[in-house]
Amino acid sequence: MNIMDFVLNELKNLKVPLKDTKGNSYLLACCKGAKAAGMPSNTLRNYINKYFPNKPKNLLVSTYLADINNLGCCSKCQQVKDKKEFHKDKSKFGEINSACKSCVSIRHKEAYPIRKHKINVNAALYRLAKKQRTPKWSETLEIELFYYNCPEGYHVDHIIPLRGNTVSGLHVLNNLQYLPASENLGKSNRWYL
Repeated sequence: MNIMDFVLNELKNLKVPLKDTKGNSYLLACCKGAKAAGMPSNTLRNYINKYFPNKPKNLLVSTYLADINNLGCCSKCQQVKDKKEFHKDKSKFGEINSACKSCVSIRHKEAYPIRKHKINVNAALYRLAKKQRTPKWSETLEIELFYYNCPEGYHVDHIIPLRGNTVSGLHVLNNLQYLPASENLGKSNRWYL
């Protein structure tokens, strides 16, 4: 259901006025804000305080009405949907994301080709750096065995990074260590003395 239709039905059910004395629409103001409705903000504030005293500050009436009905308002498609149609987000009001799952999915599909290209380029650069920094005398079989024996939840880390900003190490057995995944991802290309 469209947000405007939903709010209109709710305002009618609650038997509250739909327009102020100057003919400005409370319906539009509740959905988009006082500025969009051409209404002074104090007029809308008085209306909200009178008819919706429990509504949190800085929250549209449409979002508040949807939440008390166990629904959510999608900021992208402007539809009111069941809360199950939204990803959970405890930092937001109602503990749901502001965009529904289908809108988030569309946004991710649109961005995927760009992300995929960037990931592929970075992977190719890493493989090239690894190849360039593997000397002919390197212990390739021992290195493969070292990777194979990596414990669950750990990464194989280059002590001196292959593509560091200040220094670059070699892809040799002496430059490898096991690190917990979280530490290795946080370390990135840094080298600590």
